[in-house]
Amino acid sequence: MADAPLRVLCAAFAVVPGSSAHAPAMFGLAAALHANMDFVTLKAEALPHLERFGQAQMLRVPVGGGSENAQRSAFSRAIRRQMESESYDVVHVRGPVEGLVALEMRATQGFKVVYEMGSYPDESDGVGAEKGWAAAHLTCLDGADLVIVPSDAATRASAVRSRESKLFVVPPGVDVDAYDWRAFVREPEAAPVPRLLYLGSFGADRDLGTLLAAVRQVARRTPVRALLAGEPDEGRRQRVRRLVAAFELGGVVDVRGEPPPLLVPQIIAASDVCLAPAAASPRFQEHGDVPQPLLEYFAGRRAVVAAGVPAVGEVLRDEHEGLLYPPGDADALTETILAMLGDQELRERVAAQGYERARTQLSAGARRRKLVEAYERLVPGSQRRDPWTTGFDNEGTGQWELPPLGSEATGAMRSRDSAPASADTGPETIAAPRGEQETEVLLTMHASMPPMPPMPPSLTPPPLDLEELGRFDARFDTNPGAETSDIAGAPTVIRQRFDTIPGMLAVEPSAERVDASERTGGQSVETGEVLPPTNPGSPEGTTNADTAQLEAPRDADPDTGSVRLPPPPASLPSPTAVRPAPLRPRSMPPPPPLTLRRPNVPPPPATPKKPDAE
Repeated sequence: MADAPLRVLCAAFAVVPGSSAHAPAMFGLAAALHANMDFVTLKAEALPHLERFGQAQMLRVPVGGGSENAQRSAFSRAIRRQMESESYDVVHVRGPVEGLVALEMRATQGFKVVYEMGSYPDESDGVGAEKGWAAAHLTCLDGADLVIVPSDAATRASAVRSRESKLFVVPPGVDVDAYDWRAFVREPEAAPVPRLLYLGSFGADRDLGTLLAAVRQVARRTPVRALLAGEPDEGRRQRVRRLVAAFELGGVVDVRGEPPPLLVPQIIAASDVCLAPAAASPRFQEHGDVPQPLLEYFAGRRAVVAAGVPAVGEVLRDEHEGLLYPPGDADALTETILAMLGDQELRERVAAQGYERARTQLSAGARRRKLVEAYERLVPGSQRRDPWTTGFDNEGTGQWELPPLGSEATGAMRSRDSAPASADTGPETIAAPRGEQETEVLLTMHASMPPMPPMPPSLTPPPLDLEELGRFDARFDTNPGAETSDIAGAPTVIRQRFDTIPGMLAVEPSAERVDASERTGGQSVETGEVLPPTNPGSPEGTTNADTAQLEAPRDADPDTGSVRLPPPPASLPSPTAVRPAPLRPRSMPPPPPLTLRRPNVPPPPATPKKPDAE
């Protein structure tokens, strides 16, 4: 199965999204393939230069307003720059002009080339444009690694008959659900006027002259309205408007531009009969192209009248999914339109069968499946993946495991979702939670750090006499920074209180208070006698626990409601009596010796002296 997705560049000389067949084809390609894709298309005024569609990135190229040859040259240069700046596994082109650039760059870049027949010359561009397209088309057929054609009729063309080993038929598809969602509700009218719709390009190969001639004859026999829309080029729209005026159809036919993509399903739903004309040109007769939109009419449950070109016959059977007429025959088109408008049962029947054909055989899903088959043939194994293992992002917890206390490695913590650090590989590592790219941060071991410089002798504290101080409890130091020599040489009582002045020791001079054994109880260091905690002047048996706290008030003032606190007990020292004595510098003479007492701690057992060895 494929581990890393393919890097694919797809180029089309068209505005995407738009009403052309390039838009659904490119979006279907992005949805079908297990690949990271970049699209290069034309820039329109309302579209940004750079846009993302899921995992695909759309790069739009402004080509100016010159001739079509100048615009194609600018587009080809943009494709060349993109291929030079990025590394791709496959370059997928939807036209022969783009294919020439891809074949030229393949020699140095090493990618595979897919040529899809999706762009054709227009007869209005002249004979030179058709010859240039034909030469580029044959070159792409010869040089491409894979050729995708839209119909079986394309494989029967004489130009590609000898290259059938590289051909792969991928019919067009339509997202049926995007069109099958809304029914058009008309305004109440005394006699509703039937509506005819044509969507698509206004090029010469769409044979709009034959269509307008047929509409004129239909309008003479029955009321009708027609809408021609979908051409982004203003020059072509003006040419069609002049044809409308020449046929005296100003009040019948409306010529509009390219509608927003989201509005297309509503426009189709508001019509009665949809038209798909086509000329008997090489595009449809020899190369087997399908006039678009045709499948969108099926998906919208509309009755269709289409030209009987070879590729249309593969998706539309006469009197089943619609009605066919001979290309270029205006009289036959007139009779076909009148037959469809005059028989409501026929319209409903062919609309239902066309919808069923689109849903079961011509859906976007069916096209995606064919594209996956084509790319699997091109790069074996590239589309085989198990979504149970590759369809999810890493689900790490993001938590970190801390080492046991006492670890000497500063990098001893690691991710719960990463492998444990090796114990015999030198420095510890922190493995970040797995993602697309795992990174490891090396942490220096504490042992490898340079040693601390020795402390100057003037700052070295004097040695601690443990025999004099006795055994220490495992308690927090409530006097950080205090000199142990000062504590040992000063008689003090260490009360079990919170240190409100960090760094200072709460010291009460022995000259201002009674013997410490009478206040705190505990055990005498000198005699080992257990002293009960009592307070002078308090009732017998009353301990510090009874008088150390203020008695809670029981009555409140009935007038004001305030609580009157009792006076503090007489046994409590004044604030000045408990103020800690300042620590003196080391150079000053020490204070008088004090007796150190430790409350409720029995003395350590005496260690018997071992007899001297004889």
